[in-house]
Amino acid sequence: MKLKLILASFILICSSSQSWGATPRDQLLTLTQKWIGTPYGFGPLGEGEDGRFDQDPLYRFDQFDCVTFVETALSAALTKNHADFKKHMNHIRYKDGEVDYLTRNHFSEVDWIPNNLENGMLFEVLWVVQKRTRYALPIAVAKIDKKNWYAKKSVAEIRVIGASEQKKQKLLKKLRSSGRIFEVEVSQLPYVPFSEFLDNSSEFSDQILSGLPPVMVLSVVRPGWDLVKVAGTELNITHQALLLQTENGWVVRHATSDSRYQVVEDSLKDFLAQRQKTAGVAGIHLVGVNGF
Repeated sequence: MKLKLILASFILICSSSQSWGATPRDQLLTLTQKWIGTPYGFGPLGEGEDGRFDQDPLYRFDQFDCVTFVETALSAALTKNHADFKKHMNHIRYKDGEVDYLTRNHFSEVDWIPNNLENGMLFEVLWVVQKRTRYALPIAVAKIDKKNWYAKKSVAEIRVIGASEQKKQKLLKKLRSSGRIFEVEVSQLPYVPFSEFLDNSSEFSDQILSGLPPVMVLSVVRPGWDLVKVAGTELNITHQALLLQTENGWVVRHATSDSRYQVVEDSLKDFLAQRQKTAGVAGIHLVGVNGF
């Protein structure tokens, strides 16, 4: 009930703002500004009370992880009413909008980005960047082993309201076996290396972004990140954020699990400098968002 009341108030703010002539981009900038300082929460969303394995809420506004912040912000900015908001969330979070754990876009590399390109939420922009670089953009390669990822699941990831420990163990066994339908997928992800953000004097420059859309989804790329022992698979992407062009230049708004542990705004310069400190991180991937 509390969540519904929060959503009702939230939708009222959105619809009122739009009735005053705010564009989706205005709406996005306003809402994400208000959400700065909201606590970080790992995996805060699930399939709701009807979920088979994860009954965490389908949406919430009191905490975000990096992906759910992006999903919620984009959905909210395009929202006119409650049904509209849920439609956008399901459209972004699940393949073909089908709400189920197995159809959730768990992997940015082979699910979230490709499926949202296919459904028209996102569009490619790196071909514009490629024209400005002297060499072909590098390609990050990773083997996404969903079968092994499911096999590594623990009982802590079974979030079913009121389920006994025995029931959770049965659900865990079923969840692990559900992953057997998946084959290994090879992610080949082009990215912009950090060096492209330096001018001839090795000073920071954002000229590589000139002419790109004012709202983009930014993914931090760590090619072939080996998490097989921990999570059962490799990855290419470590973090996701919104890259926004504002009157103060390009800024990154994101839910971070660093020492701040909340939604923050960083200048693009500071964001990239911080990410370069992590071994193996090589650059960023960008996609545009339709409707902004």
